[in-house]
Amino acid sequence: MGCSSSAPHPLDTFEGTLPHHSSPEDPIGSYNMKDQEKQEGKLGFTRDTYQHSSVTKVTIRKVVLFVNPVSGKGQAKKVADDVITIFHEAGIETVLEETKRARHIIELVRGYDVSGVDAFVVLGGDGTVHEAVNGLKQREDKVNVPIGVIPLGTGNNFFRDIEHMHRPDGASTKKHKFSFDPREAARWIAAGNLLPVDAARVDHATEDGGKGTTYSINCIGWGLVAVAAKRAEGLRRFGALRYDIGGAIEIVGNKNHVAKFTVIDGAGGETEIRGFFTTAILQMTVCSGSAMPFTPYSRLDSGKLDAIIAPHGSRFEGVDLFDKLKKGGRHIYNRKIKYFRVAGLKVEPEQQSILMVDGEMPGMTPWTAITERGCWQTFVPPPQ
Repeated sequence: MGCSSSAPHPLDTFEGTLPHHSSPEDPIGSYNMKDQEKQEGKLGFTRDTYQHSSVTKVTIRKVVLFVNPVSGKGQAKKVADDVITIFHEAGIETVLEETKRARHIIELVRGYDVSGVDAFVVLGGDGTVHEAVNGLKQREDKVNVPIGVIPLGTGNNFFRDIEHMHRPDGASTKKHKFSFDPREAARWIAAGNLLPVDAARVDHATEDGGKGTTYSINCIGWGLVAVAAKRAEGLRRFGALRYDIGGAIEIVGNKNHVAKFTVIDGAGGETEIRGFFTTAILQMTVCSGSAMPFTPYSRLDSGKLDAIIAPHGSRFEGVDLFDKLKKGGRHIYNRKIKYFRVAGLKVEPEQQSILMVDGEMPGMTPWTAITERGCWQTFVPPPQ
């Protein structure tokens, strides 16, 4: 089941549903990395990432605003007051709900009486959006209440992709500075431009031997990225830098995993890959952690997952890849790194290991992630 040093690695010949990145000239679908870089700069957002043809205009009269009063380094209450003022000026009634504990938003969204409610609004980062979407997917009535996002987190990776839509036409990511302005986000929600976006359903084992389901709006990780994310949770005092520290520690550790991956294409076909691996990460968004562009061509509405699979290598290779990742996603040019766009992925390592979903650790391997296209709605900037 393993790979010898003389035999080619299984990923060397596996193409998946899209060509792998063996050089800058290799395209991802219709994209060419070299041409895109000339237009967009190092961070791989593309000008055609979103089409506003999918956006619908709705009237917002009443929202429920979920706020963790201790989030945002103590700024949550002040930001919430500003958001409520903006909504009031737009003629929107706001019901304020303060969370009392971790994962409380899941409980609140799951059981909330939505009579007369036009939208849920969450104030926080990727973890907060994750909780709201999982609460929505657990509702017995299956009602698809739109979820607005007011950024006040550490990473804000989901909102980064949303804010990207508001860039001045033709501006490169080198010139455009993401503001993560909660007040501007409130105005976008008040404007009522709704976009259906994807999530990934992850069916997984649990630590007690049972089965669970968790939805992802940001990233799904196994191997190094999962262990690094778990380690980062204990380093919150370092802010966004905790992701870099956690990743660096695990790169030095250089753990090897024997696993079988099953790549699922859009037609339901499956292809197996077996071998020694360091990590696998699936992305809904371009970035994870502290603005690390793991998958530069991810789209929130593509109906697919962008997947990175890394076979095992030396510590030096790990450090080099981490450096290239931090420099705008250039890790995907490495011949060993395989970048696919897939409908789903199944991960079955020889030894059971942790699963990371949007920075949380909801379960263990084996797990299967499948994209659910347009399964929830969020508010986006008006068309330029």
